Amino acid sequence: MPSTSHYTRLIPVLNKNEVYSIEGTDHFYSEFSTNKNIGKEELLALLSGMALVDISDNEYYHWIQLNEEAVSFANSFLQRKIKKGPSTR
Repeated sequence: MPSTSHYTRLIPVLNKNEVYSIEGTDHFYSEFSTNKNIGKEELLALLSGMALVDISDNEYYHWIQLNEEAVSFANSFLQRKIKKGPSTR
């Protein structure tokens, strides 16, 4: 499994089966949606520094927000792509 920062418990996974091998989660509820849930508007909000609040389980607030380093990195990456122009593949 990928390493995680001590500041977060957001863990990148490739597929649903990977979640069952995350250390310390053997007592977690095992039913969850794998629907893609971050669209263009949500991505733009994250890149602007806003947070997303997931309330889809009708029980808890789940706060998702990029830290300043991630926002800066993403925006500088996008600026480089814009300056470079479209790929000529």
